[in-house]
Amino acid sequence: MKKNVQNCIWCKRPVRRKNVEHILPESLGCPPQFVLNDCVCIPCNNGLGHVDQALLREFEIIAFTLGVPRKGGRPPVIGSWRGIRAGHGLNGPEIHLNAGPQTVEAFGSNLHAASVRSGISGISATRVGTGRQSEIRFSQMFGADPKFRRAVYKVAFGALAYFLGADEALRDIYDPVRAFVRKGLGSFDVLMMGGATDHDHAFYPPVILPGCELPMFEMAIFGVSFAVDLDPAQRGLALMRGRLTDRDVRDWMVLPRAA
Repeated sequence: MKKNVQNCIWCKRPVRRKNVEHILPESLGCPPQFVLNDCVCIPCNNGLGHVDQALLREFEIIAFTLGVPRKGGRPPVIGSWRGIRAGHGLNGPEIHLNAGPQTVEAFGSNLHAASVRSGISGISATRVGTGRQSEIRFSQMFGADPKFRRAVYKVAFGALAYFLGADEALRDIYDPVRAFVRKGLGSFDVLMMGGATDHDHAFYPPVILPGCELPMFEMAIFGVSFAVDLDPAQRGLALMRGRLTDRDVRDWMVLPRAA
């Protein structure tokens, strides 16, 4: 008897080759068990890499400082931001920041001056005590990449298949989520919450709030908490925002819908 072929949760076409999809990109330290087996086709796995890159970019600096290896176990780097570059030199990890105004060289490429426009700004250095150490501070713009919300929903949709199974994720009712992640069509919000006390990842099973038909997901990536709603009408997220407001919780925001 011929074994049934599982369809891809993204394109709904048959998955012809066995493969493993990391729900969170490997370069961000995907938990070993948080993967999908044989329900994402190779073309979709590779074709959605640009969406994964948007997620990696936002967390690239913290991933480097925590020593999270890149794919294949390669050493971590910072290479997506104009004002900061990091890698491994002869004496170990190195971080280069350019407070400007000139362009300088770091790791064999140009390192442009930091600015609000480039996403890295407010660089300052303060000597610690009487020793030779200094404390470096800077600000990173977060969540402005237009693909970032799509990347968060990609993780959430992978989590849907992980917790409820690929057959659930293949339902037509989730087609708007697929279109948003794959092509940027539609409007889906991401609620971000503060108050993190650690740098751990956490991915919680889906919940359906009263009066809603489709699930919401909560997750934490390096301790940064997100809530997303797989309902195109965003009814669950509206309820959650109302509850936060009623309880006078202020340490949250809805990420802007970047153009």
